[in-house]
Amino acid sequence: MKKSLTAFLLFGLFITFAANSFAIPNFARNLNFDCGVCHSLRPQLGSFGQQFLRSGGKLLNTKTYGKVDLATDFYGGRLKSEWLDKRFSADSTTALTAGQKELRIRPVSEGQIFLSGRVASTFYYSLFTTDTNFDLGLPKTYILQPLSENVRLYGGYASPFAIDGYDTVSHRKILRREWSAADFVPGTGQMVGMQANYKGVDGTVVVHGDEGDSLGRDPESLSVRFTYGKPSYGLGVYYTAGHIFDETVGESTESFQLYGLDGTFRLGDFNLIFLAGFRKFRGETVNNLSLEVNYTFGKVSIRPFKAIIPIISVDTFTTSGAGGGRFIQASLGAVLRVNSNFRFVPSVEGTIAAPNGFVNKDFRITLAGDLAF
Repeated sequence: MKKSLTAFLLFGLFITFAANSFAIPNFARNLNFDCGVCHSLRPQLGSFGQQFLRSGGKLLNTKTYGKVDLATDFYGGRLKSEWLDKRFSADSTTALTAGQKELRIRPVSEGQIFLSGRVASTFYYSLFTTDTNFDLGLPKTYILQPLSENVRLYGGYASPFAIDGYDTVSHRKILRREWSAADFVPGTGQMVGMQANYKGVDGTVVVHGDEGDSLGRDPESLSVRFTYGKPSYGLGVYYTAGHIFDETVGESTESFQLYGLDGTFRLGDFNLIFLAGFRKFRGETVNNLSLEVNYTFGKVSIRPFKAIIPIISVDTFTTSGAGGGRFIQASLGAVLRVNSNFRFVPSVEGTIAAPNGFVNKDFRITLAGDLAF
C-alpha cells in the first residue's frame, strides 16, 4: 500500500491526468489508483495509460514509479444496457423498415469479461464479449513479450496496433456509433508484430491476416506505424498493404492499401482525437476524416452525477461505386458519471449530409448505461 501511494504521487509529478475518468477498475483496484491515472475518459487512454499498455504493465515496476508490481492475475467485467433506442427518419423515402424504427429497450444488451495478467515477464490480455444473442466469438487476445526495455514482441487475435494505445487506429468508442475511420485502418485479425521505441518515437511492424478471419489463412498483409508522443499530445502515421483472402480459391488475391495520419491532444480536461485515412481498393481511392472532442466538468452539483463529460463526434467520408459520394455524420452525447462504477450515456446521432441517391437519412436517440465491476 505504501509503495502504491508513493507511485501515485510520482505520477502526478510527470503526467497531467483528467481527475474524473471511468474504467473497468481491475488495474485501479490492484494498484489503489484513481482510474484517471491511465484514462483521459474511459475507455480512452491518456499518455501514461498508453505507456502502461505498451510495456505490458512493467512500466510500474521501475525505480521512477516506485517499483510497484501488478498481481499475477486480475480480471473484471462490464454490463452494457440500452434503456432507450429509437431510430427516426428525416427522409420520407427512407429505406428504414417499420421494425427498424420500433422503440427498443434493452436493460442488458452486452456483457464483457476482461482477463489479464503476467507469467514471469510475459503479459497476456483477453476481452470476451457477448450480446443478447449469446454470440460469443473468439475473444480479442494478445500476448506481449518484452525483449528488452525498448523492444517488445507481441501476437494474437486483435488489432495489429493493439498495444499502440492511441484511440485512433484502434478506436475505443464512447458513444454508440462506431466512427467511420474504423473502415480505413486494419481491423481485428490474427497478427504477429514487433514494436520498439527511441527518444519518444515508437515504431511498429506487424504481419497479419484478414480482418475477422480467426483462422489466419494465407496472411499477406503488412502494417507499419510510427508515433511520437508527449503527455499533452501524440501524432502518428500508418501504412498497410496486403491481399484479401479468397475462400473460393483458397489464397489471398485482391490487393488493397490503407494509410493515414492521426493525433491526440490534451489541454487540461479538454481532449481531442482525429484520424485522416485513405483506402485504395480495385483502382479507387476513398478518404475519411474522423474527429472526436470531449471536456470533463468534474465539479457538478446536479445530483446524482459526480461528473458530466459532453462529447461530439464528426465523421466525413467518401464512398465509391454507384450512388457514391461524400457523407457527413455526427454524434452528440454526454457521459453522466454516477460513481466510479456506473454511468449513463445519452446521445443523438444522424446523417447530416449524403449523396442525392442516398435515401436512408435517418437519425437515432439512445440512452445507454454502463456498469463496471
